[in-house]
Amino acid sequence: MREPFVLGNNRVAPGSRATIDLPIMNLSTHTPVNMPVHVIHGRREGPVLFVCAALHGDEINGVEIIRRLLQLSALKSMKGTLLAVPIVNIFGFLAQSRYLPDRRDLNRSFPGSEKGSMAGRLANIVLTEVVAKATHGIDLHTGAIHRTNFPQARADLDDPDTATLADSFGVPVIINAGLREGSLRAATGEYNIPILVYEAGEALRFDETSIRAGVNGIVRAMRHLGMLKKRSAKRLDAVPLTIRASRWERAPISGILRAAIELGESVREGDRLAAISDPFGENEVEISSRFDGVVIGRDALLKTRNLAQSGFGLTLRVGAVPVSRVRRDHIDVLVAKYCLSPGNYLAMFAGGGVGLVDKLVKEDDGTQGYVLADDAGNEEPDLEGLSCRWEPLAAQRGVMLSMLIQALAEDRNEAATTYRRVIAGLTEALGYDPQQNRPVQADNMKFRWPPSGLKAEARATQGGGGYGWRLVTLYVESLFQWALNTFNWRAGAYDGKAYRGGLRENSDYRRFDDTLRMVLDCSPDEVAAMEAALVGLRSEGLIAYGLHEADSALMTCLVFNLTDSEHVHFIDGADGGFAMAARQLKQQLADRLLDAKRWVYVFRRASKKAKNFSQASSVASAWKRSGLTKS
Repeated sequence: MREPFVLGNNRVAPGSRATIDLPIMNLSTHTPVNMPVHVIHGRREGPVLFVCAALHGDEINGVEIIRRLLQLSALKSMKGTLLAVPIVNIFGFLAQSRYLPDRRDLNRSFPGSEKGSMAGRLANIVLTEVVAKATHGIDLHTGAIHRTNFPQARADLDDPDTATLADSFGVPVIINAGLREGSLRAATGEYNIPILVYEAGEALRFDETSIRAGVNGIVRAMRHLGMLKKRSAKRLDAVPLTIRASRWERAPISGILRAAIELGESVREGDRLAAISDPFGENEVEISSRFDGVVIGRDALLKTRNLAQSGFGLTLRVGAVPVSRVRRDHIDVLVAKYCLSPGNYLAMFAGGGVGLVDKLVKEDDGTQGYVLADDAGNEEPDLEGLSCRWEPLAAQRGVMLSMLIQALAEDRNEAATTYRRVIAGLTEALGYDPQQNRPVQADNMKFRWPPSGLKAEARATQGGGGYGWRLVTLYVESLFQWALNTFNWRAGAYDGKAYRGGLRENSDYRRFDDTLRMVLDCSPDEVAAMEAALVGLRSEGLIAYGLHEADSALMTCLVFNLTDSEHVHFIDGADGGFAMAARQLKQQLADRLLDAKRWVYVFRRASKKAKNFSQASSVASAWKRSGLTKS
């Protein structure tokens, strides 16, 4: 006779089923919160399979998959034991949020601990009470809000047992995905449990196709494990496609993308994937596939976030805001093309929309849906074409100045007038056109071998390949590039002398996105003269600005096509550059807000003593002029 299955303080007899509430914690109101686990304990011995959903509280397809699974009559004669956890993140599910109330991602909190944070404690309970008692596992997920995932299984295909489990699931695509630290899938490795992740559909939406595929996939997996009786099932319409590596087609220009294919479609090398155009339709570029393959997603930004965290220790917040939301605040997103050289353009933005989007994404607490959820696994983007091979650009005049200048007028025309005054003031301070202060000069362009930024380039561009092999490749490539630049040789599409000339033209040392951003090579006297001009404009209440001085600038290159001289180069001051200048800018904006609040306070005090509004206004203005309100 088979032994009862023990979960928590409960025992489930063979041939029976029960829903067991595992205590999680108490709310601040002393209300207990439990995680329900449905246990089906078969009469005969067999594997113990756990199926869980809603680790991210807004991913609800898995909840419905488990509900339908538990209704199947075939489970009555099941071998082994099924542990079904339809809602792991109870708190996020109730709040329709991906995260827990402490803003932690449960699927980045394993293995957790008994005395950890809320996320850590819940992860510990899942691991010790459910996972530790299982022999196999299936974790159900969906895409983020407003993003649909094509049905796919993610698993470590280098493990034979996991690979066969994923193959038995029968979804169209199986992806070989490495383990991500803190995830449930990574934590199961301690218990030697084969586990796969099923990704399909969109957050906060039931998708019938994804749900049916999920239920059928679990049933197929249970038959493969011998838990359900095998029968001559209908053959799959197509053999699942196993993907060992994935690569991304990069957008060659900024603009609006119109996809020509759907997720899940197979493509051949040269097939048209999409078209990107500017809002005016004046410049359109078609994107073609460089490989044979299948389209499984459009989430390169999320993969870039993974790279920033794993490769450089930086935390990026990635979000998307509908234009309709921007327009709701009577704000526009105006786009202009700035031609650096024939075929090379930068996008310039005005109207206040970019600033509002930045604010909304930063302030999103997980309930507004602007921040894109981290559902890219641990995959990283293919940033082929990005390079960091030039040495820092030494200041030829003494100071490499990073400048941020923001007009304070809300009216678009008034702001444009202010920026014209800024440019005129800087030109007058210098005595000549600021273009002569461009940071990229023939005399400070140094290419040494091996380049100091080569390891960072290898990390950023390894794509689906390995870091070591990519680094070796870059060492060889950069050695040839060094020789071509040093001796002005030509090889194929690369002409060292012509490339250096185009590089100087195509550097983005001036750009605009509702804030004027410049990096200029100046003398100390020129820096003082320009700052004096900015101080004057600020004293008129027209601008806020930030400056940062360094002895060099950094340059990152993005090469699209050397044959057609399509390449752009991003410039920032060394030692923090724009990031450090932003501190001064933000402080000035904060001081302005504080002055406004003080004026309101002064006006209210004055109005209590004044007989009418006009008198109150004049008293407050006089008080403000006295300087008592200044910080």
